[in-house]
Amino acid sequence: MGDSVIVLLLCLLAIGSYVRDFRGGLGELAGASASPESVAAARRSLRSAIAEDGGALQDMSVTKLGRTFLVTVYYNPGRPVSAAEIDSLNLRMIQDARKALTGADVLLVITEHPRRWPEALNPF
Repeated sequence: MGDSVIVLLLCLLAIGSYVRDFRGGLGELAGASASPESVAAARRSLRSAIAEDGGALQDMSVTKLGRTFLVTVYYNPGRPVSAAEIDSLNLRMIQDARKALTGADVLLVITEHPRRWPEALNPF
């Protein structure tokens, strides 16, 4: 009798593990936010590039899509910049992000606002 109960408990634990993994996989397919550890790693990896450029990080989001990460950086350079400077900064951010998160890509958005428009500018 005791062996049956132990086997039943182990089966329930295994099913729970599969359900958690399945839900996590569905979240990744839907483009769910990455774990807080991944967000912190991405933020740390981009810190030096932002400091060297001299602008201000307005906001950042990290989305996990399967095995890859999409890091969206909302950045205010605080000065006029050329497209070549932005391209160079974006490539530097991609290199730095890939050191922290395997397969990461960086979308650099030049803006003075975070990812949500202020109410005075909100077109909706």
